[in-house]
Amino acid sequence: MSYTQLTREERYVIAHLKMFKLSLREIARRLGRPNSTRSSEIKRNVTASTRWVYWYDDAHPRALERRTRARHHRRRDNGALYEYVAQRLRARWSPECIAGRLALDYPAQPAMRVSPEAILTLDRPRCESRRTALPLPVPCPQAPAQAAPLRQPARIDPRTRVHSRAPRRGG
Repeated sequence: MSYTQLTREERYVIAHLKMFKLSLREIARRLGRPNSTRSSEIKRNVTASTRWVYWYDDAHPRALERRTRARHHRRRDNGALYEYVAQRLRARWSPECIAGRLALDYPAQPAMRVSPEAILTLDRPRCESRRTALPLPVPCPQAPAQAAPLRQPARIDPRTRVHSRAPRRGG
C-alpha cells in the first residue's frame, strides 16, 4: 500500500470520531489507515490554544503549510554543518561515518544533525564550476585487526590407529 496524505474529509472523520471517544485503533481501522498515521495527525495538529481539542478545519491548513515548507533549507543554510560535511567528504569519509561523528562532536546541537542519505543528496551552494564538486565517499576505515585466533590442533584421520599416530607435543 502506498502512502497518501490525509485529506480534509479524513481529518473531518478523525475529529468527529474523536469527539465520540473512539479508541485510536478504532479510528484508524475505520479510516483504513495505520494507527500511527492517526496518532501522528493528532499530535501535530492539537495545540494549547485550541485547549487540546483536534479541529479539522484548523488542522488541514496547518498540514498544507507544513507540506509546502521545505526542510532541506535548514541543512543548506547551516554553513557550519555544510563545512563539516564537506571537509569530511574531501577526506573520503563515508556518509555513515560523518553522520555518526556529528552526534559525537555536537551532542547538544540538534541543528548539527544530518542523515547519511541526506549527505549524499546535500543541496550544495551554487558553485562556479563542476570542478569544485566534492569527491565521492568511501567506506568507513576499518577497526584495527584483532589478534589472530588460537590455532586449532590438526585433525587426525579417525582411521589411523592409535599406536601409529605421532606423539603429542608438550603433553
